[in-house]
Amino acid sequence: MTICWRPTLLTFNPNSAGNKNLLLLSLAEPTSQCKSYDRSAQLDTMFDVLSSDYRRRILFELKAERLRVSEASHRWEAEYGDDRDRIELLLCTIHLSKLADFEFVEWHRESDEIRQESRFEEVRPVLDGLY
Repeated sequence: MTICWRPTLLTFNPNSAGNKNLLLLSLAEPTSQCKSYDRSAQLDTMFDVLSSDYRRRILFELKAERLRVSEASHRWEAEYGDDRDRIELLLCTIHLSKLADFEFVEWHRESDEIRQESRFEEVRPVLDGLY
């Protein structure tokens, strides 16, 4: 949830020497502007996550089943024409971390397993439209 702030200017007079203006931010009730910001932020997140072919592929394959990094890198080696070790490095250092940060996937390094996370359903309709 996005917190919206309403600026409020108060005059503060600590002593008779003069006035000092103090800008305070007070919590505002959610407004349509805040809701619009939430939708915009969600779209930005979605486009950022889906901007990588590797991340789209991970999410797409997770629609049907769990996924292992080692299995994915093996399959994608021929498709992408890239070295398997390089693919695993990219997945483990960049793409899976980003997907996990946004709670689209749950990634267990020890078991090499990737699973759907709590926000996966938010991205499913977009994936359905892409593939």
